Amino acid sequence: MNAKRTLTVLIDTNVWLDYYLPDRKGNREAYELIDCLLDADAQITYSPLSTKDVYYLIMKALKRTVRQPDNELNDLQALSIREYAWGCIDNMMQNAVSLPIDERVVWMARKSKGIVPDYEDGLIVGAGELADVDYLVTSDKKLLSNPQIKAMSVEAMNDYLAKVKLCD
Repeated sequence: MNAKRTLTVLIDTNVWLDYYLPDRKGNREAYELIDCLLDADAQITYSPLSTKDVYYLIMKALKRTVRQPDNELNDLQALSIREYAWGCIDNMMQNAVSLPIDERVVWMARKSKGIVPDYEDGLIVGAGELADVDYLVTSDKKLLSNPQIKAMSVEAMNDYLAKVKLCD
């Protein structure tokens, strides 16, 4: 029996931020990636640790946008921003699978600190390794330049998906 394996991709925090914040440089490419992966029935995954950063950084970016140049944030704007950030987390949970984070992931991050010195990156890479994801998609230059990590940029992943005819 020749069962076709589903492509499993771990989306890094920075790519989720690009996806949800239209003013970010990588927004169009991140949107194309997530849209393609959903259409291709690939398994999209994320680290639950990313949700804290996605929530906080979306709130921070939107508050900064609303406050420019000298505007104060009113209660309705603050509520709208908070609800949008929660909506992004809900969207992640609906369209992607949360990878388990436990003591094994912490152990892996600790043991691989020579390869991935940033602890948070080490947790994400460790979770991906334990889940046997095919690729980590990130815009983190250090992770992308590390030959020991199966990482691809959004652009490279979009090109790969087009090459293997999972997307146009």
